[in-house]
Amino acid sequence: MSLPELLAPVGSIDHLKLAIFFRSKFYIFIWQKNLVLENMQKNFSLSEIESAVKFAHLHNVKVYVTVNTLIKDNELFEVADYVFKLYKYGIDGILVQDIGLLKVVKYICPNLNIHASTQMNIHNIEGIKWAKEQGISRIVLPRELNYNEVKEMVDFAHSVGIEIEIFVHGALCYSYSGRCLLSSLIGNRSGNRGTCAQPCRQKYQISIDDVESNKINIPSKINTKINSKTNIKINNRTNRTNSKINSKTSIKTNNLNVNSNQHNGEYLISPKDLSLFDHLPKLIDLEVDSLKIEGRMRSKEYIAIVVSQYRQALNQLKGKLKFNNKNKNTNKNNISKNYNISKNHKNYRNHSSHKNHDSFKDKKIL
Repeated sequence: MSLPELLAPVGSIDHLKLAIFFRSKFYIFIWQKNLVLENMQKNFSLSEIESAVKFAHLHNVKVYVTVNTLIKDNELFEVADYVFKLYKYGIDGILVQDIGLLKVVKYICPNLNIHASTQMNIHNIEGIKWAKEQGISRIVLPRELNYNEVKEMVDFAHSVGIEIEIFVHGALCYSYSGRCLLSSLIGNRSGNRGTCAQPCRQKYQISIDDVESNKINIPSKINTKINSKTNIKINNRTNRTNSKINSKTSIKTNNLNVNSNQHNGEYLISPKDLSLFDHLPKLIDLEVDSLKIEGRMRSKEYIAIVVSQYRQALNQLKGKLKFNNKNKNTNKNNISKNYNISKNHKNYRNHSSHKNHDSFKDKKIL
């Protein structure tokens, strides 16, 4: 049985050592002056990346560096110089989103493996054909694809010599494949420039107009009262103020019906974390080339626990042992069991909390 590589996030030297200790191939999120992650603490300088590549290759571990951001015209020369230095260090591949940067990389580093970011939105066969023409060696698929769609794309990509990578664990973006403009519009921090402020993790209040065009705040939890001096229609009959709303209540307005049990909590657009751990056998059957774990800014403990659990499970499957998916303590309320495998998209959000990470909890590292 051929196993996919396990791709772990690395945001510091300590993360790098843990990733290698748990025998994962890994990728590095990088620091670049005047570009992405400028103010983040856990990132690599150029000299650290050079040392990291040497150290990783001594342990037969590949290093992929991401320059996964949109590049402005006045930054292109600096980024090109940066990529060329990475190429000289011997990195195994580079992850890009910007099509202009893709062209530049192919020109200055024709032998460098280029991975297409999920933010390139290559989600169909025609997209794979385009990627082949551009010299892309690997595509990171969007999380929105279902199992059959992923299988179709994997088969076609392999037929033309392109590898496929999918996310298996970590944070989910509220928007389509991370192409969110909310942070940029309300806080001038662009998710496509590596500085997302994660506004989806904040508390929100739904407010609608009733039949008389009066504003009504929809309660965040069931069995609360509406403090409004307006008439509203509840279950097809008119009620005065302070009418109780229970889980079977709907509020009828000029524009929409809102059931109070649809948003039991204040974090209305906060996504759960992704976890495809229980579906590893299916993922191997898909014959994807790489399983990616998200979390470059998370703790060393997170890296150690998640990487070790996935590595142990993959080794079990390789040895044709019984797959044990019960050796983890999972916070089931805070994970989404598969964005691109499950058909249950209603399980995508967690309205009660913005802290939806660390699906593997309370495990000893060593």
